[in-house]
Parts: sequence; C-alpha cells; structure tokens
Amino acid sequence: MKLDRETRRRLIVFALLEVAVLVIVFGALFAGYAAHTRDSRERAAKTLAEGYTARLSALSYDDLKDGAGPVESGCFYAVYALRGDGEYEMNTPYALLEKLNPGIGGVLDTVEMQTIPIDGGDEYAFLTYTTKLESSSETRYLKIFIPSALADEMLSSAGTAAVPFVVGFALLAIVSAFAMGYIQVRPLLISYGKQKAFVNDMSHEIRTPLAIIRGNLDNVLAGDGVDDVARESLKECVGEVEYMTDIASGLLNIVRAGNRNVGKDGNVGDTVSSVVDMYADLANMDDKALIARIDSTQLSLDRDKIKQLLGILLDNAVKYTRPGDRINVKLKNTTKGGCALVVSDTGIGIPKGDEEKIFDRFYRAENVGEIQGTGLGLAIAKAIVESLGGTIRARANSPSGLEITVEFSRR
Repeated sequence: MKLDRETRRRLIVFALLEVAVLVIVFGALFAGYAAHTRDSRERAAKTLAEGYTARLSALSYDDLKDGAGPVESGCFYAVYALRGDGEYEMNTPYALLEKLNPGIGGVLDTVEMQTIPIDGGDEYAFLTYTTKLESSSETRYLKIFIPSALADEMLSSAGTAAVPFVVGFALLAIVSAFAMGYIQVRPLLISYGKQKAFVNDMSHEIRTPLAIIRGNLDNVLAGDGVDDVARESLKECVGEVEYMTDIASGLLNIVRAGNRNVGKDGNVGDTVSSVVDMYADLANMDDKALIARIDSTQLSLDRDKIKQLLGILLDNAVKYTRPGDRINVKLKNTTKGGCALVVSDTGIGIPKGDEEKIFDRFYRAENVGEIQGTGLGLAIAKAIVESLGGTIRARANSPSGLEITVEFSRR
C-alpha cells in the first residue's frame, strides 16, 4: 500500500522510537558488559599466570632456579628465596630479568601492575603474579611477569571480536524496528485507506442527489402560488442543501489534496498575483483593504493547488474581517531557496490556544458568532500544503486578527 507523506513521517518516528528503545536496552547490556570486562586485562593475565604457575609448581626449586621450567610465550618467571636477614636471592633463566633485577613483593595470588625503571628514564611495565612455593627450610616464591603489552593485546583481541556483534545488533535493531513499525501501522493504513475511499465515494454520491434537490427547490421557488411562509421554509432548505454540498465538496478536496503535483508552475508569484487580483475587488466592495507584496519566486509547484490554497486563505480573511479592516498578502523568498506565503488580517482573530485546532476538520472557533462556514477550509488548506511538501502554521496577529504562514522548500 502506498504511504502518504504524513503516514510515512509517523512510521519513521515510530520506527526511530523503537530503535531508541532497543539502543537503550542494548546500551544497558553493553554498559554491564563494559563494567564486567573493565578488569578483563587483569583476569586474562591471571588466567594465563595460573596456568603457567601450575606447570612451574610441578618442578623443584632447584630445577626452577637452574632454568629448567617450561617457557610460556611472552612471559617470564623468577624464583625468590628469602633469608632470615630479610635479604632475598633471585634466580631466573631470562637475561632481561637478571638485568632488571625486580624486587620481590606484592599480594600473593593476585595480579598487580609493576613498573621497573631502566637506564635513560624509561621503564618496563609488567602484570605480575606472585605465589608461594612450599619449602621445608626457606621461604620461597615464584613470580610470573607478563608484559603489559601482551595483556593489552589479549584485551584488544577480545574487543575486536565484539565489533561484528555490535554492528550486527545495530543493523538488526534498525531492520526489526522498521519491520515491527510497519506491521503495527499496517492495520491503521488499511483502515485509513478504507475511510479515505468511503469519503471519496460518499462525497461523489451525495453531490448528485443534493444537486437534484437544489434544482427542484429552485424550480418551486421560481414558480407562482408559493406563499411567503412556504417560500421562507424553502429558502432555508436551499441554504441547508448548499451547506451539505459545501461539506461534501470540502471532504472530497481533502481526500484529493494528497495527489502529486500535476500542473507545475515555475513562478509562484504570478499565480499568487492572479488570485489576489480576483479577491481585491471583493474586498473593496466590503470596504476592506487588500494589500499585497509579492516577490518573483521561481519554484516548481502545482499552480492549481496554489490557487486553491490562497483562495481558501483569502476567503477566510475576507469572511472574518469587518468593514475598515486590512488584509495583507506577502510572498517572499527564503534563504534556503524556498518561499513563504503569509496572509494576515486585522479581523476577529482566534482565541488563544486555538492555533493548532483551527486546522482540524469541522472545527470552528467560539468567536465566529453567526458567520456561516463548514470548518473545512483550513483543513483543506493544510492537506494541500502537506501534499506540496510544505508547512503551515497560524498565530495571532498584532494588535488583532490572524496570520497564516505557509512555507515551501526547494525540492
């Protein structure tokens, strides 16, 4: 089913909200994972050291001292014997450790960071693991040295392995969000399509009998033999038929407003000028001033829809202003290559808080009094603007009246 602009916007917003929820959930899981792996380097080093220690501990102290222990890639070991005077003796098969001569110390069976200074102000960084060797005569220790770079490499490998998982989750979140969004929105789309088709069919069908009723009423009114009381009743019926016809036409216009542009015009200013000229005489007849300032605007828009849109706005402005009031029409270019159409008046205006409500179908403000209308004009205007990819908004004019601003961008 083809999606209109507003439905697409709602679907995208819905999908983005689902993506946001999934990202928040994933973020919470990832934060827990990060907290869990914050000391991954130490745990990885401890696992490595414990395995290495288990193999070394199977040997005697003399064998370890003589360098007979197995070699672990990238790791070093040294054995220490503490004498009664507090001094220690270190033995290792590695020339590097003999040169550095790292001292004994640290918490038993715990991974710790140890830096050993060397000539020139540099230093070696090790993760160390110290454990006690069983001995009957002397206190002896085995100390494993794991270069910090090796531990970082192990941690980096684990982090790299998580990258495909993160990317895969992000793609899955986006795809599933749009899929779930469409699945949940689809029943609404079907219902909306049926309602739209019903309004379209109803508006078509009801106009024919209304036209027949109107014609018969006009014939009766034009004939002789109708007394004054009956004539007034028939005129009221004609007024109600006109009202129903306006509603049917208005609903049909709203349904059709979503159609794509057909008669595009390169100069919106010419179209606006032609509509203003038509309404200028009407405004003058009602003792109202219609003032226009129109820029030459090169923008590809449907001229018939622009005529219908401006006609609605000017019709409202003339209808809801009083003799002596002023109506202003401005068409100006915007900085982004689009244009803004502004229709303002000094009429009765709208109550505060009705700026959005006036675009609802059948809504009429409390201050319109006895002024006739269907409440569909601005709803049709909004549908037209949205079909052209623009925006429409209303605000109170100062010191009185209403200002409607329509903006179109260059597409």
